[in-house]
Amino acid sequence: MESSIVTFSHLFTGEDEGFGGHPCGILALDSVDEDELYPYFPNERVRLDTSGAIVLTANRRSIIGARKATDGEEEDEVVVTLRRAAFLKLYNPQLPVSEATRQELQAGIGRWRDVLMKTIRSYVYTHP
Repeated sequence: MESSIVTFSHLFTGEDEGFGGHPCGILALDSVDEDELYPYFPNERVRLDTSGAIVLTANRRSIIGARKATDGEEEDEVVVTLRRAAFLKLYNPQLPVSEATRQELQAGIGRWRDVLMKTIRSYVYTHP
């Protein structure tokens, strides 16, 4: 299977007017249709196109059941929300592929989200 994508990312700070003045991170990705440096080989590999976006926002909320501090203020925590959308297209191969292989390819492309979530969690929980 082959795939070629380009990604764009941006961090909106609290000073940006978008997103109600709240910080927000955006990652957008899209497939590359033609690439002279890395061309597709449809007679050798199955092509997978991906388009998607990830939006990360952070908000503070009171910790439910937490004791109030001595100054009367409630403890709060940061909650990060991840929103994602993706569109995947598996091209009909120009090479012979068995039905079992086709089904495995279709099942495999859905597992990308598990890898994504595992990567994000490992980053969030290992970096202060």
